[in-house]
Amino acid sequence: MIFFYFSWNTLSLELTGISISIVLETLFSPHSNSELTHQIAYNIASFTGKEKQEKTELYKYVKKYYSIRSKLVHGETVKEEELNSIPPFFKFICDIILKIISDDKLIHVFNDNQKRKEFLNDKLFQ
Repeated sequence: MIFFYFSWNTLSLELTGISISIVLETLFSPHSNSELTHQIAYNIASFTGKEKQEKTELYKYVKKYYSIRSKLVHGETVKEEELNSIPPFFKFICDIILKIISDDKLIHVFNDNQKRKEFLNDKLFQ
């Protein structure tokens, strides 16, 4: 998780934002590259959310972040309010990583790409 390290040790919110998105893609990427943003947002919402409403809000939150990430990566103008949303999103990702590393079972699941994909697939219809 070198990109998680990079997200902590950069002097630029833009680079922190890009590094965070790479962490998300490492942990929650789907089996294919089609609709990548949708699938990552869905996987994160399914992993962290409990009730339908919470999952819906988390899904929207991640999708909104990915629109900022896209601007950063493609050199578009990023508004100050968008840049200011990176630190809270960074905390959100830290909470997810803490959840994973605090649970021996989840550590093993996320350390094995096949197990991770099976785990995320099992969450599809819950």
